[in-house]
Amino acid sequence: MMDKVIDKIITDVSKKTKLKRKKLFLYTKNIKTVSINYYDYFKLKLEMQKCKMELIFKYNEVGKYVSNRYLIDKTIDFTYDDKYKLLIEKIRNLSNYIEKLKKI
Repeated sequence: MMDKVIDKIITDVSKKTKLKRKKLFLYTKNIKTVSINYYDYFKLKLEMQKCKMELIFKYNEVGKYVSNRYLIDKTIDFTYDDKYKLLIEKIRNLSNYIEKLKKI
């Protein structure tokens, strides 16, 4: 009789231990998944902020180029200026990249 009681207690403890291990495993798995998601989210946000800052510097670069060309040559039409077109293309590419990042 005493053996049956002890066996029952051992079996119950064993079942509870297995259940707690399973729960602990699921909790750690969930925490890992959530932390990876937050890491990806913050990495994306950081990339967007970096690109926005770079875009501001590109706008500044175009402004300096236009003002210098105006002061030196009195140039107001940049239709055929290759360097101006290159600067504008870089701005467009960066703006498009930022828009793609926003959609993710």
